Amino acid sequence: MTQPPTKPPDARHAPSEPLPRSALLLALLASTAIVLPMLFHGNISGHDFSFHMDSWMDVRGQWREGILFPRWAEWANWGFGEPRFIFYPPLSWMIGAALGSLLPWRMAPGAYVWITLIIACLSMWRFAREVLPSRYANLAAVLYAANPYHLVMVYYRSAFSELLAAALLPLLFWAAIRVIEGEWRQVPTLAIVLAGIWLSGRSKNARARDEERQRLTIRRDRLFAELVRLEHDRRGGKVAQPRYLARREELMAALEHVYGALDSDDMDPGPDRSVAA
Repeated sequence: MTQPPTKPPDARHAPSEPLPRSALLLALLASTAIVLPMLFHGNISGHDFSFHMDSWMDVRGQWREGILFPRWAEWANWGFGEPRFIFYPPLSWMIGAALGSLLPWRMAPGAYVWITLIIACLSMWRFAREVLPSRYANLAAVLYAANPYHLVMVYYRSAFSELLAAALLPLLFWAAIRVIEGEWRQVPTLAIVLAGIWLSGRSKNARARDEERQRLTIRRDRLFAELVRLEHDRRGGKVAQPRYLARREELMAALEHVYGALDSDDMDPGPDRSVAA
């Protein structure tokens, strides 16, 4: 009969094992090293930085007005607003708004990243400690917190909600293993961590829809720009009236199609034929 794999002598299978000072110190040092460039070069400015900062500021403003769970993002879409907080996972923007309430806004993004990376480090330490000696668990924790994809999420994408979900992921594995091995008292831990990840990250389909919406927005802007150029050419006498009317009808039909796709659930406008010269 096959024997189950044994753990290294230094590995301990005890849920009550206290967090050693060395692990906490390494988590603080690793997280500080990652955010240290922000102290000298200012805040990060990745793809989603403005989106998150606008959301945090909006939420803090609504909290001051007594709205504990905001639903409408007032300043989104150039002041037209959108029901962002109904659909976007709430944990990241709640933490960001809380940090903005306690710290100056210029410090809030760095503090968010710093705290999230500490959570990632400690989460991985707890998971790695299941099968590794203490010193190797410390190394695994530091390497996980400073892994290249975390750096991409921090400095290139500013994907704050995804970073928070990634920080909790090792803890999810740890709790799942404990439950599988029969420690039913870890079921609440597993449920809480799973809920935290669910409240932090978006599904692949949601990201795909965002990418499709961004593509449609770019297409809309291109159509508007071509419509403006067409009007200028008509006023300058550079385009004949029949050509102007035909092209204008094509552009207006394409814009109507794009706006219909933006308002629909599938957002599938079809091939972009109308912008071709």
